[in-house]
Amino acid sequence: MKTTGIVRKIDEMGRLVIPKELCRNFGIRPGDPVEFFADGKNIIITKFEHSASDIVATAFAAIDGLVHLEPDAQKSKELLEVQESLQKILSNCEEKVL
Repeated sequence: MKTTGIVRKIDEMGRLVIPKELCRNFGIRPGDPVEFFADGKNIIITKFEHSASDIVATAFAAIDGLVHLEPDAQKSKELLEVQESLQKILSNCEEKVL
């Protein structure tokens, strides 16, 4: 692991400020999610990247909720068709990951 020579203190609330230089180098902007991993005695922070399957699964769940709320039969049918298409995409993503 390469050292940066940058040291930061954790405040009373347990917060840590990621140095601006590192944010710039890794493309992390205010509001971006980061993920924490433990590797032995090291804590690894990475920019969280949504996978295609995560995005499709979220869209799938949102449409599933809309189908149950939509009183118009034609719109429900259209939403179900979109949901079926998303299910195929999600299945393809999962197959590629496996």
